[in-house]
Amino acid sequence: MNSGRSDNTRRSSYELLEDLVDYDEALEELEASSKDGTPHIPTFAQGMLERLKEVGLLHRIDIESPRNVRKVKLDKGQDVWVRFDRYRDRREGYMAVEVVDAPRSDRAILAAMVAWLGQSVDFEQLLEVSRFFASPESKDQIEKIEKSMNRMYEEAEDFGFEEWKALMQSLSDLLEKIETGKPIKYILPLLLYYRPEVSSYSPQEINDMIKKTCGYINDFLESLRKLQAFLEYGTPNRKLAPAVKVPSRDVRAAILHDVNGFNYRQIGERMGIPLPPDFEVKGEHQTIRKMVQRGQRILEGAFGKEGWREQVETMKTQNAWWQSLSAEERKHEFHRSELRAIELEIFSR
Repeated sequence: MNSGRSDNTRRSSYELLEDLVDYDEALEELEASSKDGTPHIPTFAQGMLERLKEVGLLHRIDIESPRNVRKVKLDKGQDVWVRFDRYRDRREGYMAVEVVDAPRSDRAILAAMVAWLGQSVDFEQLLEVSRFFASPESKDQIEKIEKSMNRMYEEAEDFGFEEWKALMQSLSDLLEKIETGKPIKYILPLLLYYRPEVSSYSPQEINDMIKKTCGYINDFLESLRKLQAFLEYGTPNRKLAPAVKVPSRDVRAAILHDVNGFNYRQIGERMGIPLPPDFEVKGEHQTIRKMVQRGQRILEGAFGKEGWREQVETMKTQNAWWQSLSAEERKHEFHRSELRAIELEIFSR
């Protein structure tokens, strides 16, 4: 917040205007980012983050407030910000004292934290998972998985396929629970930071607070998603929709075409997309053809045209190696790669 002047008895017309229109630190940062007379958004973003880092959360109660601002905590945890000594009241003559909004820097930092940490939260699933990890059942399940993994390492030759499949399913279930429970890692600290008294609430009251918080986080993230989507590809008179609706599907079709050498009919069979009614007459599968073309544009955009050609050759070599393996060798290699992927997933959490 701007600390302002201690006395405004002699002011220029510009200074008088400043009393009516507050100095805007964020806009100043935007103007400072200009390149060739136009605000440069990446530079502004970097400067904004640096400025927010310097300011920090003024909501904190363990730091001194700005010189001419005081925060007052009312009933029910409400905060009110009082600013003083910024300008002289024209009618009464004394330096004005006024109630102002919470610093926008606080709101910006909170928004950044939620946008970075946040993901859409299903409160009922979150509650169910929280209960699971608080129960003896979770400890037993984790110990069982650890024992199975140790035995698989020690007795690899005798570890059968059915045992491996059961272990992978248990690991998958556990990872899914961990993923579902992740939001509690930031929701509860946020609540306790802004509302320390929550720690004295009953379990039901805490659950109610978490539920409300989840709802607001979901609303915020959905609005943010719509804003970002509109800025990226929205138009004023059409429904908001991306140019490519299912890019992962298109990329898969392009890989099957370029790497595996499948024709459009084979790609449709592999991906479960039926032939058009007139295929036998025209021999044309327009849906698959367009999917392949869109997927190729994406892949060439990622790797470059020459880079994608090189990647295709690498994947063809890998495919030839895989086809040369026996069924038993493939199973062993697949088990090893799957286990490695799951281990990386666990240790990265």
